[in-house]
Amino acid sequence: MKRFKFNNKGFTLIETVIAIAIVGLVITMAFSLLVFGQNFFSNSNTQYGIQNDGRITSSYLSKELRFATEIEIIDVSEAKDEIQHHESIDEPYDYFYIENGKLHHYIYDSSNYTNIGFGNSISEVSSEFIKKDNKTLGIVIESEDESKKYNLDTEISLDNLKLNDKNIIGDNNLAVKYKTTYNEEDSPDDEDEEEDEDTEPSDDEYTVQFYNIENGTDFTKNVTHGNSLGGNFPSAPVRTGYSFKEWNTMMDGNGASFTSTTQITGNMTVYVQWDAKTYTITFDKNNPKATNPSPNNKTVTYDSTYGSLPIVSYDKKVFLGWYTDKNHGTKVESGTIVDITNNLTLYAHWGNK
Repeated sequence: MKRFKFNNKGFTLIETVIAIAIVGLVITMAFSLLVFGQNFFSNSNTQYGIQNDGRITSSYLSKELRFATEIEIIDVSEAKDEIQHHESIDEPYDYFYIENGKLHHYIYDSSNYTNIGFGNSISEVSSEFIKKDNKTLGIVIESEDESKKYNLDTEISLDNLKLNDKNIIGDNNLAVKYKTTYNEEDSPDDEDEEEDEDTEPSDDEYTVQFYNIENGTDFTKNVTHGNSLGGNFPSAPVRTGYSFKEWNTMMDGNGASFTSTTQITGNMTVYVQWDAKTYTITFDKNNPKATNPSPNNKTVTYDSTYGSLPIVSYDKKVFLGWYTDKNHGTKVESGTIVDITNNLTLYAHWGNK
C-alpha cells in the first residue's frame, strides 16, 4: 500500500512578522488616506461656510443701506441703548450692528423692533462701517473660523442723503443707525418748482428693487405710493436646476411674499427665492447575470450629492461602479454633485477578476 506524505510545515516566525508588518502598513496607509479625505472635506466645508456668511452679509447691507436718507456710524452699546429706550425717541431709527459673530438688523415698525440676524462667523475685530466721505459709506465684512478668513470691502454711494440735505455722521465703528424717509419741506427739488395753487401735488414715486443674489443681477420697477405693480410685475427669473418660488422681502426667505398685488409705501428691495429641482436616477446592472440593484431607482436634488448608491455583484466579474453610459461615460459616486437637468440612468461597469 502506498503512503502519502503531507507537508505539515507552517509559517516561520520571520514570515509571520513580515506578514503582520505588511498588513499593518496597508492599514496605516488606508487610515491616513481616510483622515486626509475627512480633513479635506471638513476644511472645504468650513471655507464655504465663512465665505457664504461674508458674501450674504455684505450684500444684504449694501442693498438695505443704499436708499438711506440719513445715517450715523455709532458704537454698538449706543445702538443697543437707543433700541431699548426707543419710546423716548420721536422718530426711531433702524439699526445695524455686529456682535457675537452676527450682523443684527433692527427694523422699527409702528411701535416695536424686529431683529433679523445674519451669519455665524462675522469678526468684530476686523469688520466695521467707515465714513469714506460725506456721501460714501465703506463696509468691511470679515468672516472667520479658526485660521480661515474671508474679507469683503464694499463702498456705497448714498445719493439719497441729499433729499434731507444730510452727510454721513461719525467715523469708524461697528454699528449704524439710519432712515430711508425724507422731509418733503427739505427736499432740494422744492427750490426749483414753482408753486401753483390750482395744481394737485403729484403722488410720491417709490422704487422696488428686485435682487437675485445668486448671480448679483438686479433690476428696478417704479410705482406711486399705495399702488401695486399689477401688470408691470416682472416675469419669473430662470435658474438652471432650480424652480422659481417667489419674491420675498427678506434675503433668507423669512419675510413676506411680494406679489403683483402688494401695495408699495416706500422704497424697498425684494429677493428671489428658489426651490432646487429633483430628478429620478434609474440603475441598470448592465449584465443579465448580475444581481439586481436595490433600490433600482432613487430621487436626487440638484446641487446636492447623489448619496448612497446600490451595489451589484456577479461572481465572474468585478463591479467597478456606476457610470453615465453603458460602455464609457463619467463615473458617479456617493459624493458626486448632482448637476443634471433631466432624469438619468446610471449603468454598472464590470471588470475581469
